[in-house]
Amino acid sequence: MKRQRGVALLTALVLLALATMLATGIAFDSAMVARRSTATLGMEQALALAQGAEALAAYALNKDDNKKQDDPSEAWAQPYGPVEVVEEVGLEAQMFDEQGKFNLNTLVNADGKRDDDSVLVFTRLLELLQIETNWATLLVDWLDEDGFTDQAGGGEDSLYASQVPPGRAANLPITSVSELEQLPGFGRERYL
Repeated sequence: MKRQRGVALLTALVLLALATMLATGIAFDSAMVARRSTATLGMEQALALAQGAEALAAYALNKDDNKKQDDPSEAWAQPYGPVEVVEEVGLEAQMFDEQGKFNLNTLVNADGKRDDDSVLVFTRLLELLQIETNWATLLVDWLDEDGFTDQAGGGEDSLYASQVPPGRAANLPITSVSELEQLPGFGRERYL
């Protein structure tokens, strides 16, 4: 009799452990489904909000009266918001005229060769900012596809290999303005 009670108790404990594991698995799966649903809903809301902001920008640009010239004082360039779209969800936006900026990648043409006109414009911009003009030549060598120094004051892989830490010239278009800090001696101050 005593032996049978021990087996029955052991069987009950094993069944209880299995039921607990099953319940925990079901609860975990339910919690994960709820979290996935919440994340999906949040993503859908963010996408709808972004599309609304894009439509608002298109409307502002459509209402622009001065189509021949743009400047930062126009209505489309003014900050919008913050506006509470839904409870605890706000929208704040501002448009910038990207055409008013100099594209560093234009220092080389589509063939990967130096574009003299763009280099002249960039050199003049550096002069106006009171920054040394030798950065134009270094930047051309950073961008161009060949491994040869463009002009005096330029630099290819040999220059970057001697840096700490050593590196190589990108020989590709710039994807981030922070790449300027890779130019030897450019420094944080000039970057800012």
